Amino acid sequence: MTAPYLNPDINDGRNFFFREFFVTDPVIPPFPFPSQQLTILTQLATFDTGNIAGIALLPSARAAGPNASITIVANNASANPLTITTAIPGDSFIVSAGFLLVIGADNIASTFKSNGADNWIGVSQTT
Repeated sequence: MTAPYLNPDINDGRNFFFREFFVTDPVIPPFPFPSQQLTILTQLATFDTGNIAGIALLPSARAAGPNASITIVANNASANPLTITTAIPGDSFIVSAGFLLVIGADNIASTFKSNGADNWIGVSQTT
C-alpha cells in the first residue's frame, strides 16, 4: 500500500533497527549510559541491554512529522534498564499513568506517535 507513495514500510525491513549495548560503548553527556539516536525513518527498534543499561533517543517530533510511529522493544531489560527519552530540547512525552519510560522487564514493547510538533505520545505498551 505504501509503495505508490514512495514511503517504505516496516515490512521490507529498511526501517528496523537493532542495537546491543556494551560496557565499552562511550557515554555521551548528559546521559549516564550509552545512548542511541533513532532516525525519523525508524519504525521498529530493538535494544539489548543484557551487558549494560542503555538509552533510546527518539528523533525530533517535528522532523518525524505528524502520526510518525516508533515501537521500541526492550530485550533483557530485567538485567539492565532501557531508558526512553528525547534528544531534542523542547520535545516531551505525553503518556498515561503507568506507561513506563524506564523499562526494567524483558521484551516490553512501547509504541509512540508524534504530534508533528513537539510531543511523542505513548499509545501502547505491553506488560
